[in-house]
Amino acid sequence: MTSLLLAEDDQDLRDLTAMVLARHGCDVTATADGGVARGLIMGGAHFDVLVLDLDMPVCTGIEVARAARSAGHAGRIILWTGWDVSVEDPDLAGLDVRVLGKQDVSLLRAAVLEADPRRDPQAPEDATLPRS
Repeated sequence: MTSLLLAEDDQDLRDLTAMVLARHGCDVTATADGGVARGLIMGGAHFDVLVLDLDMPVCTGIEVARAARSAGHAGRIILWTGWDVSVEDPDLAGLDVRVLGKQDVSLLRAAVLEADPRRDPQAPEDATLPRS
């Protein structure tokens, strides 16, 4: 099961996204602000994938991503945003992140599913992850 940290300050979007990802086999820990997300990571919590809103209270998704990389997180980091940002943004230099827009939750779901090394690459995109 993919462990995932979802940091999103919009409660409705956070709840809906957590539900969709959980249905696809993710163990979702959801938080409403970047400070809590950063605290979980710096406190030693392990997540396979981080899904971070770009603009959150306390600290931004980019700040959380930097903290995660400095703490040794080698997994996928997805910046999920309604803003016009690309991976070429200088603020993202060296972070090895994917940037996805919030317009389509299925793109986020696909990016999360493909990040799981236990997932069969031949499985259809909507297949659930194998259970541990």
